[in-house]
Amino acid sequence: MQKALQLDIVTPQGTVFSGPVAAVTVPGGLAPFQVLYNHAPILSTLESGVLKILLPDLTPRYYAIGSGFVEVLNNRITVLVERVVAGEAIEPMAASERLRQAQLRIESAQTREELRKARQELHEAEVALRAARLARQHIGTT
Repeated sequence: MQKALQLDIVTPQGTVFSGPVAAVTVPGGLAPFQVLYNHAPILSTLESGVLKILLPDLTPRYYAIGSGFVEVLNNRITVLVERVVAGEAIEPMAASERLRQAQLRIESAQTREELRKARQELHEAEVALRAARLARQHIGTT
């Protein structure tokens, strides 16, 4: 049996995941990075992106997350994010439609603020679609 880390994913609404994992890959503020057993202590910002968990049996799970922070200390990982959605809970067709709508809003933006919001919506839709596809890709191979 592999040595496990304790992972807690927390949002303002509450704890989304709490349990043992073999590894976690997070979208760090400077670059994505992976945390394994006995990782050095670290505190980092997180960008919105896809968070990947490897459960103790090495089954992957994918989450679309918003920006936040991650702390790694004594084989315990705490992820604090503003929003998180499990990849398998995201409907790819709905995420694709969100992506298309965001692209249209970018094209029709009249102000910098409208453009900024549309770009943020586009990024969030891209992240959701990527997490949904990764989750379904794994489901299709098991």
